[in-house]
Amino acid sequence: MSSVLDDAAAGQGVSPLFQRVVSLPDESVVGYEALARWPDLKDLGPLDVFARARANGTLDALDHHCVSSAAENAVQGEAAPGMLLLINVEPTTAALDPGAAASVRAAAEGFNLVFELTERELLTHPSTLLRKVASLRTSGFSIALDDIGVHSDSLALLDLVAPDILKLDLQLVQN
Repeated sequence: MSSVLDDAAAGQGVSPLFQRVVSLPDESVVGYEALARWPDLKDLGPLDVFARARANGTLDALDHHCVSSAAENAVQGEAAPGMLLLINVEPTTAALDPGAAASVRAAAEGFNLVFELTERELLTHPSTLLRKVASLRTSGFSIALDDIGVHSDSLALLDLVAPDILKLDLQLVQN
């Protein structure tokens, strides 16, 4: 199983899943969030894959591969031009590499592209996070912060990251 997980941590077999983003109260679809998934991994989820990539030292490459895959699949999909497209990125990885940039530019031409910082390891490397946010903003992209309220880290970073979109955790609004 470890070689399968190592392959997944290198980006093999990733297949983006596009989750609808709806406007309330009419529930009209306004966009999609691209989530990295590995359909061939039966007993393991994305958290397992990203943890292995972190342990193997391949997290940057995996993150860039997931971003490219999400952008390419979004462009080839059936979403209406101008819709919101949220692509998850790890907060501790380097800014986009030139290989990912071409597919990202193509997606940005057709969608309102927003990079969503996952809640994992937000405060592990603050300088890396802030460089990544600055690089994405300089490139003209908006930033979303995920699962606000689950981890105190996301609340602590609100002023520094100044996200354009705040995604509240379901537990905060469920009741």
